Amino acid sequence: MTDDSIVEDYMKRCRNVCLMLFLVLGSVLLVGCNKLDDVKETTISVSKKGAVTEVIMESAEGESYGIEELQSFVDADIKAFNQNAKTQNVELTSCEIKDGMTRIEIAYTSYTDYADYHKTRCFVGTVKEAENAGYDFNAEFQDNNGESAAASTILANDDAWHVVILEEPVQVLVEGTLLYTSTNAEITGKGKAKIAAEDGNGQSITISSPVYLIYK
Repeated sequence: MTDDSIVEDYMKRCRNVCLMLFLVLGSVLLVGCNKLDDVKETTISVSKKGAVTEVIMESAEGESYGIEELQSFVDADIKAFNQNAKTQNVELTSCEIKDGMTRIEIAYTSYTDYADYHKTRCFVGTVKEAENAGYDFNAEFQDNNGESAAASTILANDDAWHVVILEEPVQVLVEGTLLYTSTNAEITGKGKAKIAAEDGNGQSITISSPVYLIYK
């Protein structure tokens, strides 16, 4: 084999490896981008940098509005919020009515934009950052098997572990592995949690207690 053929063979193998890496990376990115596509209930997805994407799912049966009217209403509401906040941090990314369901997808630059838009509590960051923000983690916790967990275990890892804190009954997706939740939520997948609409006494969690989702 000549030197030229050796070089050509080497370059061909390098191109093949690069192509395989590109395809693998592309498939991973597509999975990440499309994880909200198939949700059946109202869900928020939280990125590692604190950005929030929300999908609102509601039954459209019996409603008299059409898609144009619905989109016009949501657009106007978001525009009014952005003008008042003097930002463009909230954006309607899709709005549709399909199979008897209304699906609205909204992107928020940060969790604070989500909190301000909905006038609710929402925090995303490390456990230590949450402590510094005034959250005391005074709650009962459980692991992904439903077993009780001590808050001291969570606080001992305050630099390494992250937390989402909110007070709305929604499904939550995080970029990471969920470790613990407060007892008004449950882990339903590696990076997925379901928040109960009511606690054991039938009280709405939006009134009684915040939800803590701990992950790494």
